[in-house]
Amino acid sequence: HCVTGVQTCALPISENRMVVLPPPAPGQQILPFLPPDMRYAMCRYEVIGGPVRVTATLPEIGWSLAVYTPQGDNFYAAPAHESRRTDLAFSLVPASDWLINLTPGQRRADVDVATVTSPSREGLIVLRAPIKGNAHALLIEPVLKTATCEAIGR
Repeated sequence: HCVTGVQTCALPISENRMVVLPPPAPGQQILPFLPPDMRYAMCRYEVIGGPVRVTATLPEIGWSLAVYTPQGDNFYAAPAHESRRTDLAFSLVPASDWLINLTPGQRRADVDVATVTSPSREGLIVLRAPIKGNAHALLIEPVLKTATCEAIGR
């Protein structure tokens, strides 16, 4: 599989697994119109069988994480805080789980309190890191590699 909504691509992205995209290069763009001053990690998620646990670190201003439907609608976004590192951890759940978790006594044990409800069964998680010059470029990839996107409770 490739990134949701793209028919052909140079980098297969597995379901429910964060993948760090290679640095941008002329003629070798993974997706069209990605800015060359950013690095990316992406996860094609699927919540049909249960929640997906997402973790990421946004170490400084300019970093962000966003979640999209297959149609490109953004329904969750988290920018880095200006004065401190931002550690994100949440469960991405289908809308049906959100309704179950509102019912007393019906709460699923595998759904974390920090949840984001997905309006679609699948989509794309995008972690963005600004390239602030050559000296910073080597510091970006190790942080991108710590981000996770994995199915839980299956």
